[in-house]
Amino acid sequence: MMYTDLDDDDLRYLQSGDFVSAQPGPWVRSANPFEQRLAKNLRVGRCLLLDLQTIARVVATAALERQASEILIFDLELQQGRLCSITVVSSYIGMASICADTAGSLLPALRWYCSREAIIRLAVSGCGLFWFPVGSGGTHESL
Repeated sequence: MMYTDLDDDDLRYLQSGDFVSAQPGPWVRSANPFEQRLAKNLRVGRCLLLDLQTIARVVATAALERQASEILIFDLELQQGRLCSITVVSSYIGMASICADTAGSLLPALRWYCSREAIIRLAVSGCGLFWFPVGSGGTHESL
């Protein structure tokens, strides 16, 4: 299924005074062969329990494994200091949101949400962008 309202995104992390952004940059492929295999084999419906840093590396590597125009949608259940659940919700060819952020800010953004929210929706594209479609934070409807 395709997420059609890409201009309506959750940007609270950018508006927060305590968010520290990373340097802008492209996705970086994980050096870990296990994480590379996880990323290559992600399919809709697959659910994994990983720590936050591993989620960021697997998502980045998954984005690089696909076409620049492919959008991957994930649901994440974030828990500070514990393993987090990541589920692949959707994959489709499309354009990134006009409100998308650069790949380098993904891990700081996930850390920010981890301390505030239990459930978020994450969208990533192979062109080095990510965004949080509105409805994140446990109130989103399934695609």
